[in-house]
Amino acid sequence: MSALTVFLLVLVLGVVEVAVGVILGACWPRRANRPADQSSEGRELCDRAESVRRLLAEAADEMSDHQAKLQKIESSLSEAADRLPPGLVTVIAELVEVNEQLRRRLIDSEQKLSDQAAQIESHYAAARTDPLTRLANRRVFDEELTAAALRFQRDATVSAVALIDVDHFKRLNDRWGHPIGDAALRRVADLLRRAVGRRGLVARIGGEEFAVLLPRVGLTDAAVLADRLRSAVAADQWTVDDHSMNVTISVGLAAFEHDEDGPRLLRRADQALYAAKRGGRNVVFLHDGGQTLRWESSTADDAGWHDLCDAVRSRLAEVVGGR
Repeated sequence: MSALTVFLLVLVLGVVEVAVGVILGACWPRRANRPADQSSEGRELCDRAESVRRLLAEAADEMSDHQAKLQKIESSLSEAADRLPPGLVTVIAELVEVNEQLRRRLIDSEQKLSDQAAQIESHYAAARTDPLTRLANRRVFDEELTAAALRFQRDATVSAVALIDVDHFKRLNDRWGHPIGDAALRRVADLLRRAVGRRGLVARIGGEEFAVLLPRVGLTDAAVLADRLRSAVAADQWTVDDHSMNVTISVGLAAFEHDEDGPRLLRRADQALYAAKRGGRNVVFLHDGGQTLRWESSTADDAGWHDLCDAVRSRLAEVVGGR
């Protein structure tokens, strides 16, 4: 086999491996230390790694096709070896072997990159998930709240936030221990996740504090849902050492008003949550932009009208925004 042919094959392999190294170096070693506001960049790096993996897979497939053609040529030449220049069959055989080595190394590089991409994805997800409850964490909630605020400022698409606190959680921990407290938090998280479903984002944002972001949901709809959440948690019971256990939650609600941003909305929701705690706990309070009010089930008598208004408002915002 000529030195030039070997050199070109080695050069191609070297370029491929350098490309793999650059992508892995960009994605993997530094991803765990990236700040919270660069999650989109992390996702982009993951996508790039996957793109390179696919390119390597395609290259390996092409090498396999090329290998088959070379083997066919080698077989044909072997049959006519007595009529060929001396050494040609040997050169072709060497070329087939080098090609096979290159194909195997490409497949190995593809597998390594696939493994690294999976690890990147795993760490990316872990950085955005609360390890105890498997809900979204505060980082994700803040990102989604910022996006909701931008939508509201751009086209008046209303969204609501519910801040939820497990009542007397310290008392539960002190009496039964942290494992039981953790179990209670997981039960509350599961109830919230099932009740909210695809209508919004549920996150754990503190020790015993949760938050629910409800895009395109007005204050009345949010209050109805929050009261259902409160009732579901209060009705949930489980047993610890033959003792019946249950917890309750207090909820504070607010929806975007005027040119409000995310932090201002959270402050009003927090004021409503504080009012709920002062109001006896296991209740829902809302902040209507001017004051905090306790939500009563009887308040829902006019909910249909308010819900219709909220739905019309959201739909108009979508139509205007889509122009």
